Amino acid sequence: KASGNDKHAEMRQNEESEEKRAPYYSIVMASRITPKNAEAYVEKLHKKGLTDAYVNSCGGLTKVVYKKFATREDANRTMNSLKGNNLFDGSWVVEIK
Repeated sequence: KASGNDKHAEMRQNEESEEKRAPYYSIVMASRITPKNAEAYVEKLHKKGLTDAYVNSCGGLTKVVYKKFATREDANRTMNSLKGNNLFDGSWVVEIK
């Protein structure tokens, strides 16, 4: 019989699996980057106040992305509002599944 802690861990794992399956949109800040360099860049971005930046690795590709949005429109709106910020030069919106 599973203990209460095991049940909670299993529930969290199921929630994470469901979250991974739900597609969302993010702003790509860097791509074709090594995982080590991606982590270093995210740390730099966090120090600059962009705490919603994170590393996304999927299918052997590593990207540094910013925030999770429910719709492409929300992501584009945010990206457009950040155009004056040179950290977002060359950024684009991607759907993450």
